[in-house]
Amino acid sequence: MSYSEPLVNQLRVFFLSVGVGVPLCLLYIFLQALVSFFKSKKWAIFTGDAVFCILATFVSFFFMVIFNSGRVRLHLILGEALGFFAFYLSVGKLLLRLSQKAGEAGGKAVSFVLSPFVRVGRALGGIPLLFASAFGRMRQRIDRWKRKKKKSGKKIKFLDKIHLKNKNKSV
Repeated sequence: MSYSEPLVNQLRVFFLSVGVGVPLCLLYIFLQALVSFFKSKKWAIFTGDAVFCILATFVSFFFMVIFNSGRVRLHLILGEALGFFAFYLSVGKLLLRLSQKAGEAGGKAVSFVLSPFVRVGRALGGIPLLFASAFGRMRQRIDRWKRKKKKSGKKIKFLDKIHLKNKNKSV
């Protein structure tokens, strides 16, 4: 029965956790490039941060399950943070700037390619209005169908209990 891992294993797992911090930093840089693709809108920033937190949690969890027998240790979390910030402060800032420029250029290219469709949509009264009119027509058809059923005497119960007893039976 052993209460702690040998020191050699602890050092090996610590250095592996420093190595796990580097791909986490690359993931962060990639997600920031996607945020810059959307011109730094608030919803994109919040979504990017939430996705990064969730993915980083999964990576850390599976790393600790695989390499540390499922035990969470503070030195492993600090090792991941050390790897993340060491990579970010050395090469990551440059990669972040380059990826953000690429994301902004990609966003401009996509908006340039889609600009004729936007102009046509605005000329037709706006794409949301087209969808609204289509859904409005669909709603009118459903309302007409309900009125027909109501006139015929049949009740339409979409969210009602289904009774198992037969009303026509005497028992």
